[in-house]
Amino acid sequence: MKRYLLKLRQLRLGFTLVELLVVIAIIGVLVSLLLPAVQKIREAANRMSCSNNLKQIGLAIHNFVDTNGQFPTTPDWTDVPSGDHMGVSYNVDGTPHNVRYQCAGWAYQILPFMEQDNIYKLSDVATDSSGNVNTVLLPTPPYPLNSYVINMQAAVVGPVRSSVIKNYYCPSRRAAAQYPIWGGVGGYVDYVATHPDSTVPIPNRGNALPWSDIYSCAFTWWGDDGTHGVLENRHTLKITFAQIKDGTSNTMMVGEKWEAQQWYANQTAGDQYGFCGGDWVDDRRGTGTELTSLTMSNPHVDDIFPAPPEYNNPGLTGDTWRAWSMMGSAHPAGINAVFADGSVHLIKYGIDPQVFNALGHRDDGTTLDSTWDQ
Repeated sequence: MKRYLLKLRQLRLGFTLVELLVVIAIIGVLVSLLLPAVQKIREAANRMSCSNNLKQIGLAIHNFVDTNGQFPTTPDWTDVPSGDHMGVSYNVDGTPHNVRYQCAGWAYQILPFMEQDNIYKLSDVATDSSGNVNTVLLPTPPYPLNSYVINMQAAVVGPVRSSVIKNYYCPSRRAAAQYPIWGGVGGYVDYVATHPDSTVPIPNRGNALPWSDIYSCAFTWWGDDGTHGVLENRHTLKITFAQIKDGTSNTMMVGEKWEAQQWYANQTAGDQYGFCGGDWVDDRRGTGTELTSLTMSNPHVDDIFPAPPEYNNPGLTGDTWRAWSMMGSAHPAGINAVFADGSVHLIKYGIDPQVFNALGHRDDGTTLDSTWDQ
């Protein structure tokens, strides 16, 4: 009898196979129920972090204006050697050019106000394995005598462009790290200056227009009306708060840019030169650029401004190179953007294209209210 009771106790200490399977099934159900909640919490935290990045960028831009008497610029370089994409420019003594002559864009110019003064003061000059230096002499005038600039199409990346600025990365998109750029690896920027387009395309037109019309009306690298953004693309214009006639609370300065998921960690035209700009779409986009580039081979997909995450699908085909100029985000609800007053808003997908383009325009006379981000 004692032996029987002992054996019974031993049996009760374990689980049967059926009981074990039931427990595993229950755990699986609980995990499946909890996973969406965890993902939502994670995305909410990422969007808050992204919003904070833009707050820091907005504050840095304001401090830049206080120090320099104008907003930073997003230069286009029609007066430098043809075929070269320009990075950081320097005086003959190796100090960076001020805003009047600086060839690198806004993301470089505000580094001292992002607590990155050590990177700002680095020299981006580097020599490749063949002894070629990545610099180009700038013409005099308009630049000071013996000024030089980093040619970002050279086969070597210097110390500045190889740096990683954590606040320039949206955590919903990718980790703050080095990624491939022209000539090596370097730091990306997920935020862009917003420039309005003079023509806002009609949504849902698919591939109805011929190539020439699509090119002239819809395709603009960073807004063909860049002289009416806040972060100006001309040296000759000095933008101050007084020139934001539509109101600082109604005018975007910097927002999130579109990239396809398969491009997040690869060198593409949208991430070709890194955060130093270079007369390209790495750090500037147009607020009127349509999504026709992704719908030419997918005419049943509606155009939405700006581009939502579903347009990041690698399966979408067509002339996707025109998408390089779009605003967009990895967030499910919309894009974050910092306005000229320093406030950060979530702009929801599906916003009226005319309204969205007007938000990128500082002086078109459009009167907006707060309903656009509700």
